[in-house]
Amino acid sequence: MKVPEMIGTLLVVLVLIATPAVVLAYQASGAADEGCQVIIMRTYEEGNPTPNETYLKINQPACLRITSYDVTHGFVISDMGIDAGEIHAGKWTKLEFTPKETGTFSYVCSIQCSPMHSKVRGKIIVTD
Repeated sequence: MKVPEMIGTLLVVLVLIATPAVVLAYQASGAADEGCQVIIMRTYEEGNPTPNETYLKINQPACLRITSYDVTHGFVISDMGIDAGEIHAGKWTKLEFTPKETGTFSYVCSIQCSPMHSKVRGKIIVTD
């Protein structure tokens, strides 16, 4: 293989690898949804959701970006009537809503994710 062909091949490979890597890094950085709060779902055995408490303001539009690092989870805030559906490992789910009352609202995983599934939970705390 001649030098120009090697350089061309190398450039094509770099573009094919770098483009998806840059897109994924951009999405993971949160820059894609500025102003959104991030919740990372994990099984109880792997540390539970992070952060465990998320603070929102009443009557202010809220944006959550939710992902999983391990397995598919569900995300439900039943007292608010919110079900984000399946949260797939490595994928982001954007959830937008406006809290209408103050209080502490538990969210839970709604998909059997591990033997300790029933302990996968966190809190949404809505303040004035």
